[in-house]
Amino acid sequence: MRGVTRRTASRVLGLCFGMTLGAGAALVGGCEQFCGPCGSIEIGQLDISVVPWVDYHYLATHRLARAFDRTREEFDASALALAWTYGALDRGERVTVDVDLIRALEQVIDADVAEHVEGGLAVLYTPPRCHADAAGAFAAQTLCELERGCGVATPNEPEFARCLGRCEGACLGECSGDDACELDSAGACGGLCAGSCVFSAPAPCEGVCRGECAGVCTRFDAEGACAGACEGTCAGLCELPTPEFCAGDCYGDCLVDANAPGCDGEQRCRGECDGLCAGVCRGPLEARRLASARCEDQDAVERCLIVSSHLAAVGLRCSPPTLELQYVFRDTIEESDRAAFMNRIAALERHGAVALQGAARLRALVSGELEGEPLFPTSPYNALQERLLELIRRGFDFPGVAKGRIVCVIPAFEEALMVLTDYAPEVAALRDAQDEFTGIFGIE
Repeated sequence: MRGVTRRTASRVLGLCFGMTLGAGAALVGGCEQFCGPCGSIEIGQLDISVVPWVDYHYLATHRLARAFDRTREEFDASALALAWTYGALDRGERVTVDVDLIRALEQVIDADVAEHVEGGLAVLYTPPRCHADAAGAFAAQTLCELERGCGVATPNEPEFARCLGRCEGACLGECSGDDACELDSAGACGGLCAGSCVFSAPAPCEGVCRGECAGVCTRFDAEGACAGACEGTCAGLCELPTPEFCAGDCYGDCLVDANAPGCDGEQRCRGECDGLCAGVCRGPLEARRLASARCEDQDAVERCLIVSSHLAAVGLRCSPPTLELQYVFRDTIEESDRAAFMNRIAALERHGAVALQGAARLRALVSGELEGEPLFPTSPYNALQERLLELIRRGFDFPGVAKGRIVCVIPAFEEALMVLTDYAPEVAALRDAQDEFTGIFGIE
């Protein structure tokens, strides 16, 4: 794991033995037997206490750190590949990927587009959709409860996800909120249209215009109708990249307020759900089992829920965005030059989508936001740090942890906190570079 040095591991190991001596000679043998790898987060050994509700905090730290590493690696690979493609760097040359490199790359791309394209690029973009890792939370909750003797779930027993954010899917309870109810649509929509809008009169289209474009159309179908981005007004059908108001007929889904007619019963929800969310949860969730209610140790259930919620948050999943760049060549561009330009644009679409997906996930993990909207009340990064601090302040109050191992727990929490703290400057620099990169496409 990055961010943990040998010096850090030695410091933590020293703390372990210092705490053991302070706790009394009776624990010295226990520490020697069990507490040798107090700093073992460095080498991926995360079963320091052998009690799930404790050790899952180390696992959450490890997963969040790996998410940062993967995002950095994927962004660097995408940025360098584009720098080689556009000649901002010599092929195979490797440098630090930072704001300066991205700015240099942006200048080269802008110049390439200005030379070849009439009117600039049309960016057709659908943002990634991110949600908590419900499957990981249920697995962690189940194992954590079983360790406390809470009973085995029966076959086909439903899992109860209490979504504390926005539920997207079936809500077995009351769904509430503006534009929270999703209805099938094939006509007028009194809310937001998620699908295609057939305009009743020519209007601007932010997606793909299929019909007549009063302006510059970047792509045409075999019959000569517009089938791409339209710089002007579109008369026909507009494929919407995100839900919007539709003045004509909506084909797809219509998002209306939860108290609107037709929203009774088990409708698809895109809002707050006060019962079981059987879809995906955009935000915090609690993974509950039927066996949880039968458990005699409800304090253990709650401890498990807290840590499984952290695992769900740091395991945030984001779908790939769609990114399509359309354009109209200048009349003076030769065929061979057109082919080379198209190859560069294809690389920009491919690597750009990877970088934008990573940028969305990192923003959600660090800021708790997605596309300018709050996803978590406290970001997973900050929430896990706060939780580690809270546990460090508990002293030796960790139910279920054997005496021989308890002296390892707090030093390991301190190490985990140090791992996350050490990532702060690198993550900040990465976010700055990502923000600069999204500017290439005009995305906020």
